[in-house]
Amino acid sequence: MKYQLFLTGLMGLAMLGCKTGESADASSKREADRQAMRMDDLEKQRNALRTKVQQLEQENADLKKQRDELQAKVTGK
Repeated sequence: MKYQLFLTGLMGLAMLGCKTGESADASSKREADRQAMRMDDLEKQRNALRTKVQQLEQENADLKKQRDELQAKVTGK
């Protein structure tokens, strides 16, 4: 009788452990999905910033060229 009660208790705990594992798996899946979404958002921000940097570099190059042309006109070269 004691063994039967003990085995029943162990089986109950094992089943409870399996359900907890499923819940943990679902929770870790949700967290992985959240991290993937954050990573996607960060990649979009990075790409937007890269584009902005490229635009500013081009604008800077254009302004330098314009400055050099104006200096050439002033000095008469």
